[in-house]
Amino acid sequence: MKHFGGIPLFVLFLNLYIHQNNVVSNEIVNLKNPNLRNGWAGKDVTLQDEEIRLNAEDGDQIDRNESQNELSLKSAKDSNSNDQALKKQIVELVNKAQGANNEAETAVTEAEASLKIAEGAEEKVKQVAGKEIEAATKAKNLALKAKEQAQKAVAEAQEKVEEAKTKVHNTKQESEREGEQLLKRIVEEVKKLAEEAEKAANDAKKEKKKAEIAAKIGEELKKAYEAKKKAKDSELAAEKAKNDATSAASGSTAQKVTEAIKIAQDERQIAGTKATEAEGAATETEQEAIKAIEGVETKGDAENELKVVQDKADKASKAAAAAKNAQIKAEIAAYVVQTEVSKEEAVKSANEANQAKTKAEEVATESDKIKITDVTKSGKVGEAKTEAVNQAKKADKAKEEAETAAKNAGEAQTSTKGNDEEAALSIAKTKAQEESTKAKQAQTDALKALEETKKAQTKTEIAAEVVKAEKAKEEAISDTAAVEEAKKQAEEIAKNEKVEAKAVAEATNAFATAKAKAQEASDKAGEVAQQVNKAETEVDKVVGDETQKSEIATAVSEIKRKTLQAIEAANEAKKAKELAEIALNIVKAEVANDKAKKAVTAARAAKDEAKKATTSAEQPKKEVQSAEKDAEIAKENEIEAGQKAKEAEDNAAVVQAQLLIAEQELKNAKEADNAEKFQSAKTKALAAVEEAVKKAQAAEGAANEAKNKVAKAAEDAQTEKKAVEESATKKEHKIPEIVKKYSKEDYNGVDNDEEVLNETEEQGNEEKEEEEEEEADHSVPNDVEIGDDDEEVEEEDEEEVQGEEKLKKEEEVKEQEKVKENKETKEEKRTQSSSHKSSVAELENQKKQSQEESDKPQSDNNAHTLLEDNYKNFMDFKKKTEGLTKNIINTIDGDTGVLDTLKDFAKDMDQFILNL
Repeated sequence: MKHFGGIPLFVLFLNLYIHQNNVVSNEIVNLKNPNLRNGWAGKDVTLQDEEIRLNAEDGDQIDRNESQNELSLKSAKDSNSNDQALKKQIVELVNKAQGANNEAETAVTEAEASLKIAEGAEEKVKQVAGKEIEAATKAKNLALKAKEQAQKAVAEAQEKVEEAKTKVHNTKQESEREGEQLLKRIVEEVKKLAEEAEKAANDAKKEKKKAEIAAKIGEELKKAYEAKKKAKDSELAAEKAKNDATSAASGSTAQKVTEAIKIAQDERQIAGTKATEAEGAATETEQEAIKAIEGVETKGDAENELKVVQDKADKASKAAAAAKNAQIKAEIAAYVVQTEVSKEEAVKSANEANQAKTKAEEVATESDKIKITDVTKSGKVGEAKTEAVNQAKKADKAKEEAETAAKNAGEAQTSTKGNDEEAALSIAKTKAQEESTKAKQAQTDALKALEETKKAQTKTEIAAEVVKAEKAKEEAISDTAAVEEAKKQAEEIAKNEKVEAKAVAEATNAFATAKAKAQEASDKAGEVAQQVNKAETEVDKVVGDETQKSEIATAVSEIKRKTLQAIEAANEAKKAKELAEIALNIVKAEVANDKAKKAVTAARAAKDEAKKATTSAEQPKKEVQSAEKDAEIAKENEIEAGQKAKEAEDNAAVVQAQLLIAEQELKNAKEADNAEKFQSAKTKALAAVEEAVKKAQAAEGAANEAKNKVAKAAEDAQTEKKAVEESATKKEHKIPEIVKKYSKEDYNGVDNDEEVLNETEEQGNEEKEEEEEEEADHSVPNDVEIGDDDEEVEEEDEEEVQGEEKLKKEEEVKEQEKVKENKETKEEKRTQSSSHKSSVAELENQKKQSQEESDKPQSDNNAHTLLEDNYKNFMDFKKKTEGLTKNIINTIDGDTGVLDTLKDFAKDMDQFILNL
């Protein structure tokens, strides 16, 4: 293209040529005009020539010294008017050729640009399609060919311009000789060259247009294939959104989640359909592009074909846009699902956090009821509970944020219904995405708050266990002190009352147990404290690690286990305390039983004395009429004394039975395997003790009243004696001697009342001590062997012989009674039937002996013996009855109904004895 630069130079030469001719003409004129001979006109012409040259370089001839040019032209007008016209025509033709050449150059430039577009389109289509596309390649080749043809046209036009320039240059020298004829010939030649240049320029323009069409075809192909790819990408993105929605649902059955998943699935289907449409449109675009290219090559124009190509490409673009919209809607639906699921998880975490908070509050409430000395330990429970409450509030706040985010995401999705503007859809998508992110963060915050709440709950439970263990230790120590006090009281009571109470040993054992259990409770409380320090450190380290959570759960379980051991030890100490309490009360019952026995002995002695007084009063009343009333009074006192003695015996029997019940319930309490059984046994034991004490007091009261009646009977006997003495002085017969006799007996009887009673009480105490020793050495077995009838007969004979011997000597009676008591202790091992037969036989013997003795005159010498025999007989039968009752109680093992029946049986037996 560098040869194009010579065109302005050619114009300059042409102008110079014309100018030279003007100068020659002017010189001719100047020679004819003397005014111009001095050379001024030549000077002006030179200036004018310079002006013309300068303007010619710009392609525009302007006369800067218009007045001077007008003068010069006017002077030469007539001579060269034709030459000037021809020269002007030559300039115009040269300019025309130059313009054509410029247009050709522009066409080439534009063709080159179109070629670049076509090449870029081909490369893009190849990149998008993953292979070369025929239509794109043909479009590029068409643009390349058009550019090349345009360049050829430009070269041809340039050639014509160069040729015209050469013509003008060569004609310059010849124009001086030939003149006008030469100019005309140059005009024709330059005109032809200009036309040829214009033709070349038009060819270049046509090629440029072909290149432009090729570029447009390439662009449409690129657009179609890009649309195809975008639609496919949208289809894949919609598929991913659908899968994300389904995956995010995690089995959720919430209505909004289900609806959003359905939308995602539908939009995925639409995206797939539109992707298929875009692919088909891209294929059609390629086919139509090939037709358009062929049309351009054959007829040089393909505007209609290009329009079809554009329509197909637009179809692909619209399908891609629809697929994109479907993709966005599917993604919005996925965000809605994620937001809803995050909301559900946040709500779930908040609910669990509140449950953990509630548990912590319940534990703290129960722990507050437990009062311990160390307030620091109990204060940790409240601190942990407060932390649980605060963390639960954080979880609630996160839940509210998640719910708000879910609401906003739902609104964003609602705004997309019936809306296919990509910009609006993109805004909604951005909003849904932001809300999904917020919901996810809220879910994370709620979960973190839940973890912290659970930690606080765990710490609350741990602190509560410490309080429990500490309380167990304190109670165990306190109960041990109570047991020790009960033991001391039992020992003191037994010592003061001079009773060898078996329950004292029970109290001592309870103290030993309580002391050991208190130490155990203290040790376990210490172990709990050690475990707690370790567990609290581990709790703070737990951050979603399941292994660590398991270790913490194990540690807490171990703490609870050791706390439970401390509580169990404390419960054992408490049980020991209550056993000691029962034992202490049984000691009281044993004392009451001893007093009741003594009261019975005293009451029986009083009854015998009353009977003696009545017998004494019967004889005088036959002699003296006035003594009859005193005898009746003595009889009444005897009856009342007997009743009180019977009452004392009944109460004593109840005391004995209640004592046995209490002892059995103590045993049951020791063996009880649950609190209910223990409390039941304790209640029954204490009730039995209470009843025993009450009945013992009643027995003592009855015995005291019997003593009072005896005293009254003695007083009546004194009154009767005086009446007899007075009667004896009035009558002259032997009654004074009888009165004297009876007075002697009465005085002896009265004087001996206290001696008999004291001896009887001492003997009863000795017999009781011997009985307790024998019971300690010989426990009554549950299984009793039945003796032979021969052995029972021998025993009855032996008892009768012993009864006769007791009438002879007091000392021999005592020795024989000891032997008899030993034998009777052995007899308690026999069956209830044998015991009853033996007792009845003894009672019959005693009744016969008493009848014989009652027929004999009363004497001070055998009064003590009679009272002793009656007491011994009663005590023998009483011991057998008690042995029989004890065997039955052991057999029934605490059956209340049967025990009540035994009480009645004891009363009936006492009544039977009295009736004998």
